[in-house]
Amino acid sequence: MNKKPYSQFFIELIAILMLSTSIYSQGWKQLDAMNLPCAGMAYSFDEERNRGVVFGGENPTITSNTYEWNGKGWTFIADTGPSPRVNTCMVYNSQLKKMLLFGGWCKPDDYYDDTWEWDGVQWQQISASGPSSRANCAIAYDKARNKVVLFGGSCYQSIYGDTWEYDGTTQSWSQVSTSGPSPRIYSRMVYDENREVIVLFGGESTYPKESQVRIEVYDLNGRVVERLVNRKMPPGEYTINWNADNFISGVYFYRITAGDYSEVRKCVLIK
Repeated sequence: MNKKPYSQFFIELIAILMLSTSIYSQGWKQLDAMNLPCAGMAYSFDEERNRGVVFGGENPTITSNTYEWNGKGWTFIADTGPSPRVNTCMVYNSQLKKMLLFGGWCKPDDYYDDTWEWDGVQWQQISASGPSSRANCAIAYDKARNKVVLFGGSCYQSIYGDTWEYDGTTQSWSQVSTSGPSPRIYSRMVYDENREVIVLFGGESTYPKESQVRIEVYDLNGRVVERLVNRKMPPGEYTINWNADNFISGVYFYRITAGDYSEVRKCVLIK
């Protein structure tokens, strides 16, 4: 089984490229599709207002958009607040009834260390010194202690293993530990209400190295009609544009190969 590298590649195919929304309850059910940013969005659930909230992301440009999900569809809410970014972390504080957002990254090499709160109406930047600039960190809300816990993350080629807590009452960060899980990125944390502990799972402790990347477009007969990329590339997020002026409308496939990873996807070209 091929392991998917953390290099991510996104293609604007002048086609129908949508992010579908699904729910799971003893089986998946697709509910809605909308052209939301589809890479690196921050997401959390507002328990008080019964809304899912997403911020930022890339498709193909990096945005500062805030959307909400009401159980039936997505609604654009705002494009003000934090600057455009991806791979930020966001979690809901049920006592303050606000979202907390920290950090993130924007091309080419801008990492952030700012803290923001969302009350369902507007974003407010919090003047609080805390974790250093980073992206790809894990975050969760500890209901028993009313603290937001942040772990790890990365900035450039540095990967962190420190733990921070945010007190929403005093709007302040404090570093609580430099020991525990090894430094990592892409890990996930969740609060276990029954045991009143935060659980961390997985992650990546090293950055992948450069790999040979090839992206090819195929027609329905399996013929390669265009090669978009064929070179070594470092880890990161990329947007590759396909100029389809010389191709007819229809169904196409594109294969993404990066090192040992290979995947084929379908796209629809509409003119």
